[in-house]
Amino acid sequence: MSAQPPEAHALASYFRNHALGRRFPWSLYHRPIDDALRAFLGALPADARVLNVGCGMFLNLPELPQHLRYVGTDLDPRAVAACRAHYAEHPGHGAAPLELIEAGAEALPFAEASFDAAYATEVIEHCARPEVWLREVMRVVRPGGRVLLTTPNYASVSLNVIESTALEVVARAQGFTRRGIHPIPFTAPALAALVRAVGGKAPIARTTSFGWVVIVDFTV
Repeated sequence: MSAQPPEAHALASYFRNHALGRRFPWSLYHRPIDDALRAFLGALPADARVLNVGCGMFLNLPELPQHLRYVGTDLDPRAVAACRAHYAEHPGHGAAPLELIEAGAEALPFAEASFDAAYATEVIEHCARPEVWLREVMRVVRPGGRVLLTTPNYASVSLNVIESTALEVVARAQGFTRRGIHPIPFTAPALAALVRAVGGKAPIARTTSFGWVVIVDFTV
């Protein structure tokens, strides 16, 4: 049996690393996000076109409503390559129509009002200019369409403690630090205020995952 080429090994490792988020104890954080996302998407009509901004590995695609058309974008070419490879090898794992594009969210390669809805889970906190990022996401959603965002809740004392201790230990064991990876530490009121400031309508902010996660959904 021939060995895998280095590129294939790198993609497999990258995919496995992201998959850890779906296992205990990381699932305590991520599973409620998936639950909220399924409820958000389940309300959309059949064949609606949905944008996943910063799709990463798109690991939850098989669990999402299958009556929709999904487009995933990510600025990391490894994520796009890994997604394409995974779903090409396991087409039954994601039955919904799927298109994957390498793109940063401050310049999305879509016309205005191209989507019925959009979402971004655990992305906006990484943006140095979140207002620019969010305006661009809203630009490609049709008027009256819906957007859902999630982000760590930095009003949570326990989340701050966990991030600065246990998660920092894990990060350093993997060769990096978590310090500075979230330029904007959002809270529920702060994210709702940002949505209103860029023209989002009627934002609904709530927390989940033991208060560690902020969820805001709103109308464009």
